[in-house]
Amino acid sequence: MIKKLKRIFVKSFLTMEENHLKPWETMTR
Repeated sequence: MIKKLKRIFVKSFLTMEENHLKPWETMTR
């Protein structure tokens, strides 16, 4: 159960990072 939660957390965290980095790249460019 903890493994499953961890995987979901990591996945959502990575998605969050991607969504955060895309606008940042556009701004700096």
